Amino acid sequence: MTLTIESKRGSEVGAWQLMPSAASLGEEGQIKEDSQAVILAWRDIISTLTDLELRELVSPAERVLIRDFIDYVEAYHSKLNPFDHFAVCRDDIDLLNRRCEAIRREIASTEVGQGPLPFIPVEFPSYKRIYLNANVEQDHAGSWWITLGLYPGDTMTQAQQFWSKVNTGQLLALQNTDWRLDPNLHFWHYYNRQDANTSLAVAEYIELWKSDDMTIASIWPDGAGSYRHHWDCLVDRNLISRDDGELIEALSTENNPWISIAPGLGISYTWSAEQAAQLDRDGVFVCEVKERIREATETWGEVPDFCS
Repeated sequence: MTLTIESKRGSEVGAWQLMPSAASLGEEGQIKEDSQAVILAWRDIISTLTDLELRELVSPAERVLIRDFIDYVEAYHSKLNPFDHFAVCRDDIDLLNRRCEAIRREIASTEVGQGPLPFIPVEFPSYKRIYLNANVEQDHAGSWWITLGLYPGDTMTQAQQFWSKVNTGQLLALQNTDWRLDPNLHFWHYYNRQDANTSLAVAEYIELWKSDDMTIASIWPDGAGSYRHHWDCLVDRNLISRDDGELIEALSTENNPWISIAPGLGISYTWSAEQAAQLDRDGVFVCEVKERIREATETWGEVPDFCS
Protein backbone atom coordinates (compact mmCIF):
# COMPACT_ATOMS: atom_id res chain seq x y z
CA MET A 1 0.00 0.00 0.00
CA THR A 2 1.41 3.37 -0.98
CA LEU A 3 1.07 6.59 0.94
CA THR A 4 -0.46 9.72 -0.51
CA ILE A 5 1.98 11.79 -2.60
CA GLU A 6 0.98 15.27 -3.66
CA SER A 7 3.02 17.25 -6.19
CA LYS A 8 3.76 20.88 -5.31
CA ARG A 9 5.40 22.88 -8.06
CA GLY A 10 7.09 26.25 -8.29
CA SER A 11 6.44 28.88 -5.65
CA GLU A 12 4.00 26.60 -3.80
CA VAL A 13 7.00 24.85 -2.28
CA GLY A 14 8.79 27.18 0.08
CA ALA A 15 12.09 26.86 1.91
CA TRP A 16 10.19 26.82 5.21
CA GLN A 17 8.79 23.42 4.23
CA LEU A 18 12.23 21.81 3.99
CA MET A 19 14.69 20.60 6.60
CA PRO A 20 18.16 22.02 5.81
CA SER A 21 20.83 19.36 5.41
CA ALA A 22 24.20 19.02 3.70
CA ALA A 23 22.52 17.50 0.68
CA SER A 24 20.23 20.49 0.28
CA LEU A 25 22.97 23.11 0.43
CA GLY A 26 24.55 24.30 -2.81
CA GLU A 27 28.05 25.62 -3.38
CA GLU A 28 26.99 29.04 -2.21
CA GLY A 29 25.27 27.67 0.86
CA GLN A 30 21.76 28.29 -0.48
CA ILE A 31 18.91 25.87 0.20
CA LYS A 32 17.63 24.09 -2.88
CA GLU A 33 13.90 23.67 -3.26
CA ASP A 34 12.72 20.27 -4.41
CA SER A 35 10.06 20.54 -7.11
CA GLN A 36 8.03 17.79 -5.51
CA ALA A 37 7.06 17.69 -1.86
CA VAL A 38 5.94 14.39 -0.36
CA ILE A 39 3.10 14.77 2.12
CA LEU A 40 2.31 11.86 4.42
CA ALA A 41 -1.33 11.93 5.53
CA TRP A 42 -2.14 10.52 8.97
CA ARG A 43 -5.15 8.71 7.57
CA ASP A 44 -2.93 6.88 5.06
CA ILE A 45 -0.35 6.03 7.69
CA ILE A 46 -3.06 4.53 9.91
CA SER A 47 -4.55 2.63 6.98
CA THR A 48 -1.12 1.20 6.12
CA LEU A 49 -0.57 0.02 9.69
CA THR A 50 -3.96 -1.68 9.90
CA ASP A 51 -3.38 -3.31 6.53
CA LEU A 52 -0.05 -4.75 7.73
CA GLU A 53 -1.79 -6.14 10.81
CA LEU A 54 -4.68 -7.66 8.81
CA ARG A 55 -2.25 -9.40 6.45
CA GLU A 56 -0.27 -10.70 9.45
CA LEU A 57 2.95 -9.08 8.26
CA VAL A 58 3.99 -7.94 11.74
CA SER A 59 5.30 -9.71 14.81
CA PRO A 60 3.11 -10.20 17.93
CA ALA A 61 4.93 -7.34 19.68
CA GLU A 62 4.44 -5.05 16.67
CA ARG A 63 0.75 -6.01 16.55
CA VAL A 64 0.34 -4.87 20.15
CA LEU A 65 1.99 -1.53 19.33
CA ILE A 66 -0.21 -1.03 16.27
CA ARG A 67 -3.39 -1.83 18.19
CA ASP A 68 -2.40 0.47 21.05
CA PHE A 69 -1.77 3.24 18.53
CA ILE A 70 -5.13 2.65 16.78
CA ASP A 71 -6.88 2.68 20.19
CA TYR A 72 -5.20 6.02 20.92
CA VAL A 73 -6.32 7.42 17.56
CA GLU A 74 -9.86 6.16 18.17
CA ALA A 75 -9.98 7.79 21.59
CA TYR A 76 -8.45 11.17 20.73
CA HIS A 77 -8.49 11.56 16.94
CA SER A 78 -11.40 9.37 15.78
CA LYS A 79 -11.85 11.27 12.50
CA LEU A 80 -8.46 9.98 11.34
CA ASN A 81 -9.34 6.31 11.73
CA PRO A 82 -10.31 5.08 8.25
CA PHE A 83 -12.34 2.00 9.31
CA ASP A 84 -11.82 0.77 5.78
CA HIS A 85 -12.28 -2.91 6.70
CA PHE A 86 -14.83 -4.57 8.95
CA ALA A 87 -11.98 -6.56 10.48
CA VAL A 88 -10.45 -3.45 12.08
CA CYS A 89 -13.71 -2.46 13.80
CA ARG A 90 -13.06 -4.79 16.77
CA ASP A 91 -16.67 -6.08 17.09
CA ASP A 92 -17.70 -2.56 18.11
CA ILE A 93 -21.24 -1.77 16.89
CA ASP A 94 -20.50 1.94 16.45
CA LEU A 95 -17.35 1.27 14.42
CA LEU A 96 -19.07 -1.42 12.34
CA ASN A 97 -21.88 0.98 11.51
CA ARG A 98 -19.37 3.69 10.62
CA ARG A 99 -17.94 1.24 8.10
CA CYS A 100 -21.50 0.58 6.84
CA GLU A 101 -21.97 4.33 6.47
CA ALA A 102 -18.86 4.56 4.29
CA ILE A 103 -20.12 1.67 2.15
CA ARG A 104 -23.56 3.25 1.72
CA ARG A 105 -21.95 6.49 0.57
CA GLU A 106 -19.71 4.60 -1.84
CA ILE A 107 -22.70 2.79 -3.33
CA ALA A 108 -24.86 5.88 -3.81
CA SER A 109 -23.58 9.42 -4.18
CA THR A 110 -26.86 10.85 -2.92
CA GLU A 111 -27.08 11.92 0.69
CA VAL A 112 -27.80 9.03 3.04
CA GLY A 113 -31.17 9.52 4.68
CA GLN A 114 -31.36 9.75 8.44
CA GLY A 115 -33.88 8.21 10.81
CA PRO A 116 -33.94 5.43 13.41
CA LEU A 117 -31.61 3.68 10.95
CA PRO A 118 -29.69 5.45 8.16
CA PHE A 119 -30.55 4.32 4.65
CA ILE A 120 -29.84 4.84 0.97
CA PRO A 121 -32.75 6.81 -0.52
CA VAL A 122 -34.11 5.66 -3.89
CA GLU A 123 -37.04 6.87 -5.96
CA PHE A 124 -39.17 4.00 -7.19
CA PRO A 125 -42.93 3.44 -7.11
CA SER A 126 -42.63 0.33 -4.91
CA TYR A 127 -39.91 1.29 -2.40
CA LYS A 128 -37.92 4.31 -1.21
CA ARG A 129 -35.19 3.01 1.10
CA ILE A 130 -32.35 0.50 1.18
CA TYR A 131 -30.83 -0.34 4.55
CA LEU A 132 -27.33 -1.67 5.30
CA ASN A 133 -26.49 -1.91 8.98
CA ALA A 134 -24.47 -3.88 11.51
CA ASN A 135 -25.87 -5.96 14.34
CA VAL A 136 -24.03 -7.33 17.36
CA GLU A 137 -25.07 -10.15 19.65
CA GLN A 138 -24.40 -9.02 23.19
CA ASP A 139 -22.13 -11.11 25.42
CA HIS A 140 -20.77 -13.09 22.47
CA ALA A 141 -17.40 -11.80 21.26
CA GLY A 142 -17.13 -11.80 17.50
CA SER A 143 -20.87 -12.41 17.02
CA TRP A 144 -21.80 -9.64 14.65
CA TRP A 145 -23.37 -9.60 11.22
CA ILE A 146 -24.24 -7.18 8.43
CA THR A 147 -27.81 -7.03 7.12
CA LEU A 148 -29.11 -5.63 3.84
CA GLY A 149 -32.80 -4.79 4.06
CA LEU A 150 -35.46 -3.73 1.55
CA TYR A 151 -39.12 -3.11 2.41
CA PRO A 152 -41.22 -2.74 -0.75
CA GLY A 153 -44.91 -1.96 -0.24
CA ASP A 154 -44.29 0.18 2.84
CA THR A 155 -47.32 2.38 2.07
CA MET A 156 -50.66 1.56 0.43
CA THR A 157 -49.62 3.17 -2.86
CA GLN A 158 -46.25 1.39 -2.86
CA ALA A 159 -47.97 -1.92 -2.09
CA GLN A 160 -50.36 -1.49 -5.03
CA GLN A 161 -47.36 -0.98 -7.31
CA PHE A 162 -45.28 -3.78 -5.82
CA TRP A 163 -47.85 -6.58 -5.95
CA SER A 164 -48.86 -5.63 -9.49
CA LYS A 165 -45.24 -5.97 -10.68
CA VAL A 166 -43.49 -8.68 -8.67
CA ASN A 167 -42.86 -12.12 -10.16
CA THR A 168 -43.99 -14.62 -7.51
CA GLY A 169 -41.72 -17.46 -8.65
CA GLN A 170 -38.59 -15.30 -8.80
CA LEU A 171 -39.43 -13.70 -5.47
CA LEU A 172 -39.85 -17.02 -3.66
CA ALA A 173 -36.70 -18.36 -5.33
CA LEU A 174 -34.66 -15.74 -3.45
CA GLN A 175 -35.02 -17.95 -0.38
CA ASN A 176 -32.84 -20.53 -2.15
CA THR A 177 -29.94 -18.05 -2.23
CA ASP A 178 -29.93 -17.11 1.48
CA TRP A 179 -32.47 -14.29 1.25
CA ARG A 180 -35.12 -14.04 3.95
CA LEU A 181 -38.71 -13.00 3.20
CA ASP A 182 -41.10 -11.84 5.94
CA PRO A 183 -44.67 -10.49 5.92
CA ASN A 184 -44.62 -6.77 6.70
CA LEU A 185 -48.31 -5.88 7.04
CA HIS A 186 -49.10 -2.57 8.72
CA PHE A 187 -51.67 0.20 8.71
CA TRP A 188 -51.34 3.97 8.31
CA HIS A 189 -53.37 7.03 9.22
CA TYR A 190 -51.40 10.03 8.02
CA TYR A 191 -47.99 9.55 9.72
CA ASN A 192 -49.20 7.17 12.43
CA ARG A 193 -48.39 3.52 11.89
CA GLN A 194 -49.51 0.28 13.52
CA ASP A 195 -47.82 -3.03 12.73
CA ALA A 196 -49.88 -6.22 12.58
CA ASN A 197 -49.09 -9.63 14.04
CA THR A 198 -49.24 -11.79 10.91
CA SER A 199 -49.10 -15.55 11.47
CA LEU A 200 -49.58 -16.44 7.80
CA ALA A 201 -46.61 -18.22 6.22
CA VAL A 202 -44.70 -15.94 3.85
CA ALA A 203 -45.43 -18.04 0.74
CA GLU A 204 -49.16 -17.94 1.48
CA TYR A 205 -48.92 -14.23 2.27
CA ILE A 206 -47.33 -13.55 -1.12
CA GLU A 207 -49.83 -15.71 -2.98
CA LEU A 208 -52.73 -13.98 -1.21
CA TRP A 209 -51.70 -10.45 -2.17
CA LYS A 210 -50.91 -11.53 -5.72
CA SER A 211 -54.40 -13.01 -6.07
CA ASP A 212 -57.68 -11.21 -6.69
CA ASP A 213 -59.00 -12.22 -3.27
CA MET A 214 -57.64 -9.15 -1.48
CA THR A 215 -58.03 -5.50 -2.43
CA ILE A 216 -55.37 -2.98 -1.40
CA ALA A 217 -57.48 0.04 -0.50
CA SER A 218 -58.35 2.26 2.46
CA ILE A 219 -60.51 0.74 5.17
CA TRP A 220 -63.69 2.61 6.19
CA PRO A 221 -66.19 1.96 8.99
CA ASP A 222 -69.67 0.70 8.17
CA GLY A 223 -72.88 2.69 8.65
CA ALA A 224 -72.79 1.97 12.38
CA GLY A 225 -69.23 3.29 12.66
CA SER A 226 -67.73 -0.16 13.15
CA TYR A 227 -64.64 -1.70 11.53
CA ARG A 228 -65.45 -5.16 12.88
CA HIS A 229 -66.27 -6.69 9.49
CA HIS A 230 -62.76 -5.74 8.28
CA TRP A 231 -60.98 -7.08 11.34
CA ASP A 232 -62.92 -10.38 11.29
CA CYS A 233 -61.96 -10.91 7.64
CA LEU A 234 -58.27 -10.20 8.30
CA VAL A 235 -58.22 -12.40 11.43
CA ASP A 236 -59.82 -15.29 9.51
CA ARG A 237 -57.01 -15.07 6.98
CA ASN A 238 -54.31 -14.96 9.73
CA LEU A 239 -53.22 -11.51 8.55
CA ILE A 240 -53.77 -9.87 11.96
CA SER A 241 -54.33 -11.15 15.48
CA ARG A 242 -57.57 -10.63 17.40
CA ASP A 243 -55.81 -8.04 19.56
CA ASP A 244 -54.69 -5.96 16.57
CA GLY A 245 -58.10 -4.57 15.66
CA GLU A 246 -58.44 -2.08 18.51
CA LEU A 247 -54.88 -0.84 18.07
CA ILE A 248 -55.37 -0.30 14.36
CA GLU A 249 -58.76 1.34 14.87
CA ALA A 250 -57.21 3.80 17.33
CA LEU A 251 -55.27 5.32 14.41
CA SER A 252 -58.42 6.85 12.93
CA THR A 253 -60.09 10.12 13.87
CA GLU A 254 -63.73 11.15 13.83
CA ASN A 255 -63.28 13.58 10.95
CA ASN A 256 -61.00 11.25 9.01
CA PRO A 257 -62.08 7.70 9.81
CA TRP A 258 -60.19 6.00 6.97
CA ILE A 259 -57.21 3.70 7.59
CA SER A 260 -54.74 2.72 4.85
CA ILE A 261 -53.66 -0.90 4.63
CA ALA A 262 -50.05 -1.51 3.56
CA PRO A 263 -49.27 -5.18 2.86
CA GLY A 264 -45.52 -4.79 2.51
CA LEU A 265 -42.77 -7.37 2.44
CA GLY A 266 -39.48 -7.54 4.33
CA ILE A 267 -36.59 -8.77 2.15
CA SER A 268 -33.24 -9.18 3.89
CA TYR A 269 -29.82 -10.70 3.29
CA THR A 270 -27.26 -11.32 6.04
CA TRP A 271 -23.50 -11.74 5.96
CA SER A 272 -21.79 -13.33 8.95
CA ALA A 273 -18.82 -11.56 10.56
CA GLU A 274 -16.42 -13.94 8.82
CA GLN A 275 -18.05 -13.49 5.40
CA ALA A 276 -18.29 -9.69 5.62
CA ALA A 277 -14.73 -9.29 6.92
CA GLN A 278 -13.25 -11.49 4.18
CA LEU A 279 -15.22 -9.84 1.36
CA ASP A 280 -14.29 -6.40 2.65
CA ARG A 281 -10.64 -7.36 3.05
CA ASP A 282 -10.64 -8.58 -0.56
CA GLY A 283 -12.10 -5.25 -1.68
CA VAL A 284 -15.30 -6.75 -3.13
CA PHE A 285 -17.91 -6.16 -0.42
CA VAL A 286 -19.34 -3.05 -2.13
CA CYS A 287 -19.77 -5.01 -5.37
CA GLU A 288 -21.36 -7.84 -3.38
CA VAL A 289 -23.95 -5.49 -1.85
CA LYS A 290 -24.81 -4.01 -5.25
CA GLU A 291 -25.22 -7.49 -6.71
CA ARG A 292 -27.57 -8.52 -3.90
CA ILE A 293 -29.67 -5.37 -4.35
CA ARG A 294 -29.91 -6.11 -8.08
CA GLU A 295 -30.81 -9.74 -7.40
CA ALA A 296 -33.76 -8.77 -5.18
CA THR A 297 -35.11 -5.76 -7.05
CA GLU A 298 -35.02 -7.59 -10.40
CA THR A 299 -37.95 -9.68 -9.17
CA TRP A 300 -40.22 -6.65 -9.47
CA GLY A 301 -38.29 -4.69 -12.10
CA GLU A 302 -37.03 -1.67 -10.14
CA VAL A 303 -33.24 -2.00 -10.13
CA PRO A 304 -31.28 1.11 -9.04
CA ASP A 305 -28.85 2.59 -11.58
CA PHE A 306 -25.91 2.10 -9.22
CA CYS A 307 -26.34 -1.68 -9.55
CA SER A 308 -25.66 -1.72 -13.28
